[in-house]
Amino acid sequence: MTPNGEQQQETVTIHRDPSSFPLFQELPPEIRHYVWQEALCQWVVWYTSHPHINLQASGLLIRMKPVGVAPYLVGLACQESRRLMERLYTKLLAGAGGSGASSPTAVYWLIPDRTIVYLGCTARATDFMDIIHAHQSLPLRHLVLRWSDLVDVTRFSHSLVHQCPDLRTFTLHATDRETTPELCRCDSPLSQHLADWYTTIASWEDEALPYIEHPEAEMLNWSVGDYFGDRDEEFEGPRLHFLPSRLEASAALDRVPGD
Repeated sequence: MTPNGEQQQETVTIHRDPSSFPLFQELPPEIRHYVWQEALCQWVVWYTSHPHINLQASGLLIRMKPVGVAPYLVGLACQESRRLMERLYTKLLAGAGGSGASSPTAVYWLIPDRTIVYLGCTARATDFMDIIHAHQSLPLRHLVLRWSDLVDVTRFSHSLVHQCPDLRTFTLHATDRETTPELCRCDSPLSQHLADWYTTIASWEDEALPYIEHPEAEMLNWSVGDYFGDRDEEFEGPRLHFLPSRLEASAALDRVPGD
């Protein structure tokens, strides 16, 4: 009460998280569906993670980890988003090394057209593909491989034709011979800089490339591209990208994928 007997009105301040929207469920279903779909269909880069060169010999679980936040987490928000995720996504089953390869021990939710898998070096990539293949074709359409030896790349590409029949882009990123063992053993996250480059390249549709090709690109195209072209005369193989070892910052990275 004030000295004059008047009741003083209290001011209540409500603090809300600016990222929250408590009235979302009151939106029309078609708008909620659009929001969920936009969030679920973002591009994502997954990288293989394992501390050993020979995955099968180690007998440990193969891991794939996303760079940043994986879009599939949106599908775990509620039943509505989960139903949409199950309709849009594909489940990729992974097994442990050795004799346990046929028994799934991990499940990865992904949209093949919007998912890039970074395989690491050819040694790690070969073991990873053998284990995760599980006697069926893989729903992988965008792959990145680090390489230093042309013979290893050629051998790996030959098996890839049958393991990933729907491959759309195959990016070969050169590396120095001295750093190849570290790439195979490395269990550290893939950098956001490289993930941005791989996303830009996988979604690139222009004829003019956003990077300077590797000096041996012509020879690589002849060696690797020949496998994909020989499978079927009417089959259009994946778009091959041959990256130099160093990728600098570029304005192309600011481009929205698909634009």
